Amino acid sequence: MSFFKFIFRKKKRSQPIQHQDTVNDSASFNKNSDQMNSIEPQSSAVPYGSKLSETRPPPHPSSLKADYITFDFETANETVGSICQIGVAVVKNGKVTDTYSQLVDPEEPFDGVNISVHGITAEDVEGHPTYPEAIKSYTNLFNQNLAISHSSFDKRALEAASKKYNIPNPLVYWGDSMKIVRRVWPDKYGKAGYGLANVARDFGIKFKHHDAEGDAKATALIILRAIQETGKTVEDLANLSSKPKSPRRYKPIVVETNQAVSLKGQIVFTGAMDMTRSEAAELAAHHGFEYSGTVTKKTTILVVGSQDPRRLKGSNKSSKQRKAEKYIEEGQQISIYGEDEFINLLESVKLDQ
Repeated sequence: MSFFKFIFRKKKRSQPIQHQDTVNDSASFNKNSDQMNSIEPQSSAVPYGSKLSETRPPPHPSSLKADYITFDFETANETVGSICQIGVAVVKNGKVTDTYSQLVDPEEPFDGVNISVHGITAEDVEGHPTYPEAIKSYTNLFNQNLAISHSSFDKRALEAASKKYNIPNPLVYWGDSMKIVRRVWPDKYGKAGYGLANVARDFGIKFKHHDAEGDAKATALIILRAIQETGKTVEDLANLSSKPKSPRRYKPIVVETNQAVSLKGQIVFTGAMDMTRSEAAELAAHHGFEYSGTVTKKTTILVVGSQDPRRLKGSNKSSKQRKAEKYIEEGQQISIYGEDEFINLLESVKLDQ
């Protein structure tokens, strides 16, 4: 695997999965208080092969309408569609009413790095449903509700897994809680610190980080906090997260690459992002990347922002992304990620100031 695929890999966990029981009224967000309910405290990992708690998928009625749902996935390896755990939290009437978890057989190898983070092994998922079977229980939840995840990774995982098995993607209306956090609290999280663990810690939410169910519930509680502090509806917040801040026209950018850090390679940006193109290029160069305005045979990372359909000429991808995917098919090592994952990568690297 390439270094860039490794470092951009989704957040993983060293803790084993642990089922969260259905939340009752006493474990809900108090709209008249500054306190939020907490999730089970983080615990240390158990040895691989230890018995995991049984998973509990949602019921399968014809309607599961909620205020909104939040979701999170864990993956078996660097492939974004290698889902091995599903986690969903349901919010109704301003409270987290249910949480669900499901182990999934990804029918792909488990990478040791992923196992070391989330603790899920091939033996753990043995006998559990594959993605097409597992997602059936969640289809109504995704079809009928606004679904929110903390960054675009989980959205892309759902898309990739559905494409992998040639089944419909159940996601209809999606929101990004990472962008919501950045826009609701710009002074504190506008440019850094908006990862799920950090925000949850600031808000007093204790949870088993990187457990799909725990992450989903933490995300739900953060959104409840945003609703309380802004007075906006969850739909308003979701729409806020989908609007790019930066202009669509870009001037030529010249930046000097920092040669003293470990991140290397050529990086290209496409689409609108929360930061300006100049800011993104300068940030990348400061962390050791060579910035380029076009995708070339030297490109190692493409960061994809929001796309304007009017500029795509009938496609659903930019010309840069299509070119990068063509090079990937030809064997070139290029990683394609969203803005949030790009920022997470940079935050993971300590620079000598």
